[in-house]
Amino acid sequence: MSEQKPGATPAPRKIDLLKGMLNAPSVQEQFKNALKENSGAFVASVIDLYNSDPALQTCDPKQVVMEALKAAVLKLPINKALGFAYIVVYNNSVKNAQTGGWDKVPTPTFIPGYKGYIQMAMRTAQYKTINADIVYEGEIGKVDKLTGAIQFDGEKKSDKVIGYFCHFELLNGFSKTLYMTVGEMAAYAKRYSKSVKRDTTAKHLEALANTPTTAGKVGWEGNFNDMAMKTVLRRLLSKYG
Repeated sequence: MSEQKPGATPAPRKIDLLKGMLNAPSVQEQFKNALKENSGAFVASVIDLYNSDPALQTCDPKQVVMEALKAAVLKLPINKALGFAYIVVYNNSVKNAQTGGWDKVPTPTFIPGYKGYIQMAMRTAQYKTINADIVYEGEIGKVDKLTGAIQFDGEKKSDKVIGYFCHFELLNGFSKTLYMTVGEMAAYAKRYSKSVKRDTTAKHLEALANTPTTAGKVGWEGNFNDMAMKTVLRRLLSKYG
């Protein structure tokens, strides 16, 4: 075990580096421009998040601050318990200039949550209603083969999750609905999500739809149903909203 050399300056802790960056006048100004009088509380929440998340502590503090600024600009709190936005750590592959190989580098990434997407949609003042939810066994009634419209007027038979839907109606009367089964959602997550491990199968993801989750957990393998509701919401709004 190496010992600290006499007189040597100890390496600064990452939390101290993070605080130093957050206290920099230029960074403070950016948070104030985005959040006005609420900037102080938001900066404090960034420090709390960093202190409570071991994965985030492995990241470059400067990158964490940049991702937090993205949330601030959109006025979305990053407290995990609120569900508006998250800063998730991905192990991205980065080419090593010296060896020519690829290194796994923990990289913080700002991701809006389910509530965050709804919040941003409602701020447009164009929506009469917007909703996304879980569909349980028995709740699907009539399916119109001509239009593809689905009536969710059946009676719930059990707590088994069979799918997810999102529906919105604009003030001008335009409305749209998207429904995805659990199987379709698992296949989508397997194909497109960077957070899903390579050896995770679509069948395993499907099972997570009916597996109890722990409060505060995020990601497809941490909270499948929350991710699924966010996915139908994001897909519908990005295409028709």
